[in-house]
Amino acid sequence: MAISQRPVKKVVCMKCREVGHRDEECTNGRSCNLCASGVPPHPTAAPSPWANKVRAERRETAAADRASERQGEGTAFAGNGRTKWQHGPSIWSGSNFNKNDGVAILIKTPQVVVRGSTVVDREPVCPVRGLAIGEPTTVWRNVAHPALLNQHRDLSWMVAHEILPVRAVMHSRGMARTSACPRPGCGQEESVRHLLWECRAARDLWKEVGPLISSCLPAGEDLTPQLVLYGVGRRPIPSKAFTKLWPTLTCLKAALWSSRNLLVAKQVDTTPQAVAMVATEALGWYRRKGASTPGEGSPTTPKVPAATA
Repeated sequence: MAISQRPVKKVVCMKCREVGHRDEECTNGRSCNLCASGVPPHPTAAPSPWANKVRAERRETAAADRASERQGEGTAFAGNGRTKWQHGPSIWSGSNFNKNDGVAILIKTPQVVVRGSTVVDREPVCPVRGLAIGEPTTVWRNVAHPALLNQHRDLSWMVAHEILPVRAVMHSRGMARTSACPRPGCGQEESVRHLLWECRAARDLWKEVGPLISSCLPAGEDLTPQLVLYGVGRRPIPSKAFTKLWPTLTCLKAALWSSRNLLVAKQVDTTPQAVAMVATEALGWYRRKGASTPGEGSPTTPKVPAATA
């Protein structure tokens, strides 16, 4: 009995039409990437010369950028014996900086910050209208003064930016029908400065609390709009005296803002004596326990209500 045999399958290359290998294994017409010989490249062989060229260009560009940064202003290199160390104030930041790198970044101006080994320009201080150069730095330091409650810091921040939601601000954004002051008989534009200094209600309040503020004012210092709004006096105020003066002024401004909102929302007109009492009650927390102890919802610390146009 004859035994039938299975036909043998032959693998034919579709490129060169030869038997014994497939088209993806065909080596005809292919050359090595490294030596251009007829030997087919191994899958793990080096990349093509074009890829190597691109990577080399990238490395050269990165090296040139690093070299230009090192030659920029405010940098000096040490450790090679060619460049002398320069003396000057320096600021280091970043935990990845290695002192053994032999690189010293010397800061000549306070507008520069060092992050690791890179020199970055510091963001400029936001200007405050009506103040001289250099004084805005004092303003923003006063806004975040550690002696203030958080809600009083927020109020000081809005006053410094002139974005407290008074009618002039709301009207400029199309959120109020008029920009006139809501105080009876006033009629002027209600700006932040008008609310806290120029309005008749504000002037009456500052006259009422004259003895209270006089006990906090340093000798030779007068009550000015810059001092009331931003905490900037005619001359530098000692830290201990300012820690007592600034919360007093902020409590008075918060009480004045609350009385204005009470007038707009409920048509209740308050006297300067009542506003001063509210400010004195809030100031009691600063005197007894300090700014960090009281909570935002304590009964003796009145909340500043939202603005009502």
